[in-house]
Amino acid sequence: MSQEIPDGLQAKRDQEARRAPLERAVERYAQRRLVRRLGAPGPPKSLRPAARGVRSLVFLVDFEGFPRVVLRANDRWLRAARLAHNFRSFARLGLPVPELLVAELSPLARLRWGFYALVERFQVGRHPDEAPDREAATRAVARALASLHNVQRRRWGWPGLPRLGSYREHFLERVAERVGHVAKTLAPGQDALLNAWFRERAAAAPLDPPFALTHSRVNCGNFVVRPDGEATLVDLIEARYGTFCPDLVSALDRICERDEGLMAAFLDEYFAQRPAGARGTFEAALPFFEASRTLGRAASYVRRVRRAQDAAEADAFRTRLARQVARLAEQTGLSLTLSKA
Repeated sequence: MSQEIPDGLQAKRDQEARRAPLERAVERYAQRRLVRRLGAPGPPKSLRPAARGVRSLVFLVDFEGFPRVVLRANDRWLRAARLAHNFRSFARLGLPVPELLVAELSPLARLRWGFYALVERFQVGRHPDEAPDREAATRAVARALASLHNVQRRRWGWPGLPRLGSYREHFLERVAERVGHVAKTLAPGQDALLNAWFRERAAAAPLDPPFALTHSRVNCGNFVVRPDGEATLVDLIEARYGTFCPDLVSALDRICERDEGLMAAFLDEYFAQRPAGARGTFEAALPFFEASRTLGRAASYVRRVRRAQDAAEADAFRTRLARQVARLAEQTGLSLTLSKA
């Protein structure tokens, strides 16, 4: 087996295992009920899984003489209801999101079809990494993300279900949890150093109200640059209120791919749409959030090593874990070393 294991391999395996028994039910649903709900002239001529989005059960549905739609099959009511709420509430706010055409949230639908269906209008365009003009596409993503982040409120959490308590403490508890995962692979005592570093740097981080509406899954597959040059936000399931900084750090990695020119264009375009002072806040907190992202990736590799299907795959994930730990050491200035066990 190759030593290069794609980051989404295990998620893709999980998706395929879940999708296989659903595909026939999705096809029956599309041929019967969906045709009636949409008012399509006839059954779909094709139904196929979307090429992107390994963590979702997403299908592209084409009809003769009717616009293409995207069907999301959810096996959990709460996720389906949360996604439907996000589609509707974001549209009311004037945010660039797809139009929700159908939301099947009845337990009877789940009983009959085996899933809750959400159907949205397909977005014509290209993902940013497929666009012929990468800088223009990157700027379009920056504008779309800024429009999202400009929506603020005093309570953090899901759009339809605000949470009580301190967001700052919640964020740091998640950091400490990830440190705990990574510490299992480090020499003894290094978890205390990591936790102390994050606690100290958190003082300058924007972890207090007001909170921005964030996407929380920023990558090229979750933005479509339309023919008019603007970008649509897709895959809204993880959207929530919190600090805007992790979305930007993800964008620099996943949208700009650390290209200096694209990063400069993205940040210039983004902060031109944001309130004065936002850029200074982000730049002051950037080391904290970049280290937090690296810590999260390292913790994910710890879990992947444990779930690996064979020794070769485990070794590949250990290699990636070692790279993330080395990067975390560079970002924090701490002498982090992997244990020999």
